[in-house]
Amino acid sequence: STDTARIRTLVHLVDLLELTEARARHQALPMLAELLRLNQRTPTLDAKPYRYLRQGVRQWLAGGDSLPQALISLHQAINLFDTVGHPVPQLLVDLAPLYNQLRQSDERLVYFQRKLMQYRLRGDTENAAACYLVLAGSFRHRGNYDQAISSYLRAADLFEQFHPRLYTSELMVAGTTYAEWGNTRKALH
Repeated sequence: STDTARIRTLVHLVDLLELTEARARHQALPMLAELLRLNQRTPTLDAKPYRYLRQGVRQWLAGGDSLPQALISLHQAINLFDTVGHPVPQLLVDLAPLYNQLRQSDERLVYFQRKLMQYRLRGDTENAAACYLVLAGSFRHRGNYDQAISSYLRAADLFEQFHPRLYTSELMVAGTTYAEWGNTRKALH
């Protein structure tokens, strides 16, 4: 049906949204509302993860005291997407700036290490790639260049299979990190 096709299109668009910018979060809300409305009329998918995603995006937009609750809602959305087997690498990457806003770098590291272990056990390449990307940033921020570079390269290896732009980007960031670390010879390769 037409509703089913529109739902599939909206799911794809929501998957691609980068929520790190407030403008994108504002754009996400009507898409999520339309997705949920169409799915209510023509049940096609489990709406729960999208409801939590919408709630988390609203809370993130509200800012301030709502930010901790936004993180909880987005964690719940990710867990529900995991349950239905729907990869959400962009959403995982987008959590990093929210953790930063909340000044929770230790919690961010623990969360993504745990999720990476889960995704590696399940063979979820897309979500594992996102976890490696976020972990690389965490290690780099802490000055642990060796682990950062290793994580950037692992992310690149996985992104190569499904996201050419991020594959190239992660290779470039790994090179920059080699240079920051003082290894300019490797940075040029």
